Amino acid sequence: MAMKMFLKNMAMSTLAALLLAACSMDDVSDPQGTTDGEMLQLSSMVRRSPAIVPTTDQAIEIYVTRGTEARRGTFSYATDLAEWRSNVRVLPNENQYLYGFMPATAASSTAISYLSDGYAKGAMLTINNLDPVTPVDLCFLAGVKGGEPVSSSENITLWRYLYEGQPKNHNKVNLLMEHLYASLSLRLLVGSDYDILRTIKVKKIQLKAAGARKVNVSITQWNGLEPLFNYTTTETAVEVTDMLNSSEGETLSTSVPLVVNDLYVAPILTGLKLVSFYDVYDKEGHLVRKDCRAENDITGLMSMRDGTKTTLTMTVAPSYLYYLADPDALDPTIVKE
Repeated sequence: MAMKMFLKNMAMSTLAALLLAACSMDDVSDPQGTTDGEMLQLSSMVRRSPAIVPTTDQAIEIYVTRGTEARRGTFSYATDLAEWRSNVRVLPNENQYLYGFMPATAASSTAISYLSDGYAKGAMLTINNLDPVTPVDLCFLAGVKGGEPVSSSENITLWRYLYEGQPKNHNKVNLLMEHLYASLSLRLLVGSDYDILRTIKVKKIQLKAAGARKVNVSITQWNGLEPLFNYTTTETAVEVTDMLNSSEGETLSTSVPLVVNDLYVAPILTGLKLVSFYDVYDKEGHLVRKDCRAENDITGLMSMRDGTKTTLTMTVAPSYLYYLADPDALDPTIVKE
């Protein structure tokens, strides 16, 4: 009887071991247990140029890796306490590597795998189903450093992911985040020649991109070397995103630009166009032309590399010289200064 019980226990142990060995990468998505190592605190988070003010409601997804193992956790901001919270744990007195992405909610799923012989040599981070154009600054982890707060990214070695675990209550980390998309800033003016005769009120501006509804990106990160990006798109179609929406219309000035919301654009996108909707008034305030539309191709004007920033100052100018009575024969065009 004892021998049968022993054999049964052995069989169950073997089965359990086989099941554990067959676990897929889905297991990496489970947050670490409450007793697995020491809690990691976020000491500071900075972003490389172009500098964008961090939004506190964006959670940071972090993978803690060691050998061939990886676990996932998050840093999230508690607005009621005005502080960052963490469920990320590290092992004391152990060399570990950190990889990550923000905001965690921007992707439908992420996955990580090591390049060869474990994560010490690097990792491939895959981020799935991102919006091709977004008002959110998407970033990935570009460097880590343990210790007290840092004032700038110069204190963190770029492309260094090693974190040395410390004893209890001494695990603080500084994160350097790199931009994943290119950014677009738009400023609108009206030419003085046109302003003498007409007043322009812009009601809506859209950014139209051909070729993608969703974007997937895989980032190959070698320790100490610049990463390699691979962007792909799915569900080919035209994507339209509002940059400005004003029911009353925003009056354009000859000197003070109308500042339009910044957007972030996947570097793989093509066929970028600005579509502007506006009303035209004479200088006595009478509505001359309603619901005008101008479309401008900006593909060649933008730098479409990750981390770059393009600021376009567009000036509404007359498309012809006219002295005739209203209505105008042609729409004024919007051109880059």
